[in-house]
Amino acid sequence: MNELASIIIVTFNRLPFTKLVLQSILHNTTYPNYELIILDNKSTDGTIEYLKQLQSQHKEISQVIYHQTNIGKGKAANKGFALAKGQYIIGLDNDVLVPRNWLTELVKALNTVPNIGWLCINLSNLEKDKDYFKPDYERRYGDIVIQETPGVGGQCVAMKSSTYNKLGGYYDDIYYGLEDAEYNMRFRNQGLLTGYLMNVVGYHLGGTPEEKHLFPNYQQYKIDIINGINQGDFTLAYTDFYNLSDGQWIKPELTAEQIQSPEIIREGKLIKGIKPSVFFFYGGYKYEIPSIQVFETLNFHWEDVQIIDQQLIDILPAANPLFI
Repeated sequence: MNELASIIIVTFNRLPFTKLVLQSILHNTTYPNYELIILDNKSTDGTIEYLKQLQSQHKEISQVIYHQTNIGKGKAANKGFALAKGQYIIGLDNDVLVPRNWLTELVKALNTVPNIGWLCINLSNLEKDKDYFKPDYERRYGDIVIQETPGVGGQCVAMKSSTYNKLGGYYDDIYYGLEDAEYNMRFRNQGLLTGYLMNVVGYHLGGTPEEKHLFPNYQQYKIDIINGINQGDFTLAYTDFYNLSDGQWIKPELTAEQIQSPEIIREGKLIKGIKPSVFFFYGGYKYEIPSIQVFETLNFHWEDVQIIDQQLIDILPAANPLFI
């Protein structure tokens, strides 16, 4: 009996990638019993319209959830995990192309490998990954070959629902960066095996020339986050600064009257570095608040001001100051 498998995808813009990923799933999934749950983090580039059309055409797409704000990958994925009805849960990023029979092979491995935690498919297309796999990491279970590497990415990972029920979901307090690394460590701390399923080879669009060509700023955003994390600075990872629109960082400037909208105030952030100025950050722009009077007129609160690296504030695009 082929038990239900639930595939969870979080989307946030990058529509060209999302189209390729979903088509690869629908065309290359031969496993006969699966559902597809998609959670969109308020895309603005046509993704929402595309998802609505696609859902009407494919019964495999059981649910599409449209968030009113970008709540981050971890938090959105956790919602999808909680909605999953399957005995197997697969978390798939919207920049991973899957090969033929990928899900069949993942389910087979989950039922074959003893003491399994989670498995990622082989995504060794990037130059930085060429030397990542080593003979010492190799584990064989019949025709199943796994690389039990120290770290396992969360780009396309599968686990049993019973394992998820035991460990819970992602740490969801960050928007991007290392939520999968923490999850992988949690598996290992429980004595469970994690690794890459080497006989299932997909293609990761993230970090490729394709991504650099279509979304150069987004690629740089991810690089900046990882570089910061590697230096112990989680500022960018914890802050949803960048709202992509058609592959760009920024949206049109807002007027002071528009910024008084409760929705915009709720979605924006108050930020400050070591310099005296306080800014309201929204849609890729920083708006300087020129006086305490303006600050209080907008009903801002000092306890909501986030102290961040001054260098990050300095490089953000500046809009006109908020004069009321």
